[in-house]
Amino acid sequence: CNGFSALRTDGWTAEGASEGASKQALAVARVLAIALYQEELEVPMDIETAMERAMRLDYGIEFERFGTNDINIMYHLVTSYGLVVPVPFETFDHVVLDEAGNTQVDPAFTQPKSLKKPYLVDPAIQLLCVWLLEGGKRVEDSYDFLERTLFPFEALSTQIVGSAITAATTVAQEKRKRIQSILKDTLNMQPKSSSGKTDPDNRADPDNKTDHVQEAWDALEDVTPVSVWSDFVLNGMYHQQSAMSLNEPTIPTKPENFEEMTTAQVMEWMETEKNERLNAREARMRLNRWDGLETKQVDPNFGSNPRELISELDTLDGFDASCQETAVPTFDMDKKLTGGLLKMREACGHLEKTIRETEAPQFNPTNQKFCPSLTTVAQGSSNLADGYVSTVGARKITDNAGNFSRWEVELFTACVQAKDYFDSTPIGIEDIRDNRDKIHNSLVDIIFGFNRLYCVASRQDKLRLDIPYSGNKVNGTSLYAGFPTDKSPLLTKSMDKLDERRRQSQKTDKNAYRITTRQDMNVVRNIVSWMRDSLDKINTQSRRGKENNENAGEMDQFEDEDAADDEEHDVEPDGNATRRDD
Repeated sequence: CNGFSALRTDGWTAEGASEGASKQALAVARVLAIALYQEELEVPMDIETAMERAMRLDYGIEFERFGTNDINIMYHLVTSYGLVVPVPFETFDHVVLDEAGNTQVDPAFTQPKSLKKPYLVDPAIQLLCVWLLEGGKRVEDSYDFLERTLFPFEALSTQIVGSAITAATTVAQEKRKRIQSILKDTLNMQPKSSSGKTDPDNRADPDNKTDHVQEAWDALEDVTPVSVWSDFVLNGMYHQQSAMSLNEPTIPTKPENFEEMTTAQVMEWMETEKNERLNAREARMRLNRWDGLETKQVDPNFGSNPRELISELDTLDGFDASCQETAVPTFDMDKKLTGGLLKMREACGHLEKTIRETEAPQFNPTNQKFCPSLTTVAQGSSNLADGYVSTVGARKITDNAGNFSRWEVELFTACVQAKDYFDSTPIGIEDIRDNRDKIHNSLVDIIFGFNRLYCVASRQDKLRLDIPYSGNKVNGTSLYAGFPTDKSPLLTKSMDKLDERRRQSQKTDKNAYRITTRQDMNVVRNIVSWMRDSLDKINTQSRRGKENNENAGEMDQFEDEDAADDEEHDVEPDGNATRRDD
């Protein structure tokens, strides 16, 4: 409790609320980095060296330093905050005196002299740190962090992905994992493929779909997560205030006999369709359905200057939402989240500019002011994804000879679809494919940028990642990048508890009556009794048949012996035996 109080006090007494939130988030992100990314330690066998290292706590992980005063990092995490526990060096238990009276490690000590994980992070501390990264806010009802509704699974699975990436940004640049490695090696995520083949050079073929999931996955291979400042992100996980939705236009469907219709019939059909849409528009206008909705018409060159996205958005023309609701494809997006994402993309542009102006090869793009990844969950139902993790990533671009050319900085987003299915309920592949395709719609590019990976979070047995999908409409494209939540290195026990609390069979087992009628039970008993009697008769007949088979076996044995004797003496047809000379 004292450590937690110190953490909150140290954070929020810093200059400004944002600076305090950043300091607190940095501390808990480093704790999660220790849980996920610490390295094996070879324990010094020299007593003085071992004592010195144990006092300095300078082993196990190398942190990125955010500012000149960012020192004694592990010491504060262990002693000031009490969030991390060093594993004792076993050599200290085997100290003896030599002949001169000096201390030394017992030469007979042959136990392993390395620690695979030199620090311990208790699961309760992990949960605390994830909660603090979320913002450390007390929320009620369906927003409760481990509540029994669908919402917490969506929030928690999204936050685990965000926490793993944010934790990585605290590790020194030369030791830091790339984003694909974080997802693949740390979170055990991998693309779920389907049968069939695609030709990446033939995008014009309508039957040959682009494998957006695999392309997004491959693009993360060389991307290093970096930290850029955002006041919006420091408020914690953002719970969207409006639904995020991609709306397809309602296009009139031609009648089955359209080709056989006369011109007059076609004109009549078109007039009917037009009147239905006009009546629907008038109804929306009478209800004032979209009077308060702010609309934007985005020009093709939007985003050409990545450092002025917000100001450019403010100058865009609007349109009549009631009139055009079903006529054009539209994308509904929370205003605050839109602003937060566009500011992060602007920060990418500013960071690239800074790199260009400061001798790019020597510039460390990871050593910025610390800020977590942006995590957000959808409000209500969404036809895209349930949660989103957006982080800034930097990658080195080289020329054809492999020489360094420039740093490229962009926004990358993992779009998480949460499917906490239990028992025999399968994942609906058709819905998944539809959501995946909407995630990669060009309208979504306007706000999120061009780098999005569609993920599905569920239990390992539901994801079936090692088995290619071979159902209807197979086209060879990957369905999603699967995140097996029951194999998560973070909050494994918490996820299991959440599963147990929300598993329908478990809730029924503990909290329900199961009721039937005595009459139905008597019918079942009679059926069971009849089946038991029938099986007894079958078993009795089988035993008798077995005895007969045994007797028959004895007779066969005798016949075999007689046949062998006849063969030895070459019995002739007349029954006279002649001895064989051979």
